Amino acid sequence: MAIRPKPTAVFLLLVASFIIYVFYPYQMSSPEVFKGPVSDERFDPNRPYPIGVPSKFDVDGKVQPYAGCTVTSPLSSSSELHVSLVSLYEKLAASHLSNLYALLPTTSWHMTVFEGLTNPERDYWPKYLKDKSMDEVVAIFKSKLENFDLQCELPFRLSVVGFDPLQKAGVWYGIGLTIVGRSDGELVRIKALRDRLSDALGYQMPWHQSYGLHISMGYLIRKLTEVQEKELRSLVMDHFATMSKDFELEVVEFSTFKDMFAFEPLIPLKNKTI
Repeated sequence: MAIRPKPTAVFLLLVASFIIYVFYPYQMSSPEVFKGPVSDERFDPNRPYPIGVPSKFDVDGKVQPYAGCTVTSPLSSSSELHVSLVSLYEKLAASHLSNLYALLPTTSWHMTVFEGLTNPERDYWPKYLKDKSMDEVVAIFKSKLENFDLQCELPFRLSVVGFDPLQKAGVWYGIGLTIVGRSDGELVRIKALRDRLSDALGYQMPWHQSYGLHISMGYLIRKLTEVQEKELRSLVMDHFATMSKDFELEVVEFSTFKDMFAFEPLIPLKNKTI
C-alpha cells in the first residue's frame, strides 16, 4: 500500500520551493561585497609619501595616468561655492606651501556619488569583471546605466561644514571639503541612490556604507611637518570663515577619466518614473 504524504507536509514543501524560487536568484545576483585585498600599502602610515603618490601624482606633483570610471555630481561653475573655491584655489597656488600639494583643475571639481573602478586598483574589481579591460568595463557599465532609473529628485541640497583632515591615523590625504545634506533626508536619498547603483552594477567597495561626501581640491605630495600642517589648515579655515557654504548639485552622471585632471561625462542618469 502506497504511503501518501500528509497535506501539511505537501503544503510546507510547496512553501519551501516557492521561497527558494523567489529568493535564491536574488541572493545570487546581489552585489558582491568586497573585503578588499589582504593589505593595501596606500593605507600604511609608514609609507614615505601621501596616499596619492605615486599612483595619481609623482613626487613632483605631475599628474599620472590613472584610468577609471565613476558616478559623480559636478559642481557648476556658475555656483557661488565654485566662485568662492576659485578664490581659495588662487590662494593655495600662490602660497609658499604650494610645493607640498598638487591642485586639481577647477573644471574637475565634483562630488562622488558612487565610487567606480580604476585600472591601477584591480584588487577591488568584482569577480565578473576580473578578466575585462577598462574599456570593456566602461562599456558594460554604460549599458547597465542607460536605462537606470535615478528614482531621486534633483537637485541635491548640500552644505560645506569644513575641510577633511589632512591626515588620519598617520595616512596623509589631501585638501577636500567636508559635505553634509542640509537635512537628514538628503543624506538618506544619496545613500539610497548609492545602494541602487550598487545593485545595478553588481559590486560595492568595503567602505560603501561609510564613504563620506566631499569635494577634492588637491592631493598632498609630501608629508607635512606639524608647523606646515597647522599653517595649511589655517589657510583653508580662514577662507572657510567667509565662504559661501550652501550649494546644490543638479546633475548625476556616469563619467570616465584618464587621470585626476579631467572627468568626461558619458551619460546623465535620469528619472524614469518621477
